[in-house]
Amino acid sequence: MWIHLDDKERLYLEGAEDVDLIHDKTAETIQVKATKANITLRSPDVVEAIDNAWLNEERNRDRDVRYRFLTNASITLEQGDPLGIGVAGLELWERARTERDEAARLDDTERLTAFLVKEQRVSAAVQAFLRTTDTAGIWERLISRVEWDTDAAEAPQVVQDIKDTLVEWGSFPWCLRGSSRECCCGLIRESLVGRDSARHRSLASASRCAPGF
Repeated sequence: MWIHLDDKERLYLEGAEDVDLIHDKTAETIQVKATKANITLRSPDVVEAIDNAWLNEERNRDRDVRYRFLTNASITLEQGDPLGIGVAGLELWERARTERDEAARLDDTERLTAFLVKEQRVSAAVQAFLRTTDTAGIWERLISRVEWDTDAAEAPQVVQDIKDTLVEWGSFPWCLRGSSRECCCGLIRESLVGRDSARHRSLASASRCAPGF
């Protein structure tokens, strides 16, 4: 992500979530979870993510805030098929989020709302919002803003992708192709320093060319 920033974007580590990508009045907050278990709409990490997404939305009404739950886990069907359509809750959420047909996405949103209210796992604030807001408003302020990005690549593949990108950078005047891969360790080190620092760490596109790379 960092290596693809443009000049107006900034990346914050351990801000509102694990990673925050800010561009003017838009923001994407990313929660990263590595787990060996599959996930459902009932999983504690998923419920927590919904609560956090809503909290971010409420605190940043002046921004277009998007929330992404990034995980290596796979989606599985909730026990007992509570939605009654043979579709996992998180898959239904993604379908509703990306559906262009308004009637279809509102129908899916109604199913998700009924499930979340009945289960009573989400926070009281989220439940209050779901009970007092029409379906279109729920889609606009919650469903459309939360992305479930599952089956993510493991760390070794991510590192390889970074190396491949850096080799491509070798065609630019400021980075020799033969030494471009040497930047990889520096990029990863900077990310880890920012993650482990007690202070929130901001990374910009210019940081890629800082001394030490």
